[in-house]
Amino acid sequence: MKKLILSLHLSLLCVVLNANHQYKSVLDGEMIRWSFLVNWDCSGADIWGFYSEELVAHGDTLINDQLYKRLFSGQISVSGCDYDYDETNTLWQNDITPPLGFIHGYIRESEDASQLYFLDNGGNEFLIYDLNLAVGDKFPLAFSSTFFIEITVDSVYVKNNLKHIQFDYIAGRGINQLPLTFIESVGPTTWAWFSYCGELNCFQNQTVFYKNDLLLANGLPAPCGYDCQRTNIRLLQAHNFHITINSHEINLYFFDSKNVQISLYDMLGELHYTQSVFSQSFIIPTAKFSKGVYLLKIFDRNTKQTNIEKIIL
Repeated sequence: MKKLILSLHLSLLCVVLNANHQYKSVLDGEMIRWSFLVNWDCSGADIWGFYSEELVAHGDTLINDQLYKRLFSGQISVSGCDYDYDETNTLWQNDITPPLGFIHGYIRESEDASQLYFLDNGGNEFLIYDLNLAVGDKFPLAFSSTFFIEITVDSVYVKNNLKHIQFDYIAGRGINQLPLTFIESVGPTTWAWFSYCGELNCFQNQTVFYKNDLLLANGLPAPCGYDCQRTNIRLLQAHNFHITINSHEINLYFFDSKNVQISLYDMLGELHYTQSVFSQSFIIPTAKFSKGVYLLKIFDRNTKQTNIEKIIL
């Protein structure tokens, strides 16, 4: 009987200790940064290689009596194709004032730092990270506030004194195909709602710097903030047109239509350029545009179809 009572006391103690466990915080400090390595064409073919997309959590705000940080789309502050790996990582890590893009939404952490919640600009909140899961547990991986897929925890382990929750979902494209993992004090290694084709490459808060072992299409290690898009020409191929992009202009060539309306928007929806095109080729000068991510809308008046392409300048 004494053994049974002792066993029950120990079990209860374990439950209490586990319930009161405090994890290392992800949202630690004034500026929290994630850099994702993204396959340009999302197909896994690695035809055009990779570039970085970034998120920055910065600035507290109170919403519905909950404390959030604003979550910005960051702009690449370290770029280029010819790089020194260690030097580029150091430059990214030491850049304490990266330029901020538009607000993607808001992010908050539970009191014990075990969970992260994302609140989109429409007021929809969903769980994006949970360290309380066990092997076999299900988790709704959110691609938007209305679209989820159910994934399963396949292992729980500790590495570098940080808890890891690994799933049966393979993230990334091409040569970087790694299982989605929640890493204590870092967050999820794939944020499907933000960068479906992306894998977390680097992370930094005021106490932690994390670097994933990701590779570029040429087999070289990927530094933080990698971006060839501003130095090399990139080609986007569609059914009836193609686009080439360089540092000062966007070139469009239409195969079978010469009556289109083209418009260029930033990620906040502000229109920066619009023009009717009746020729087979057209150039949009972009030297005076701010660097960042844009949406190029091409409306074909003949077919009444619209194509929208993501453009990085």
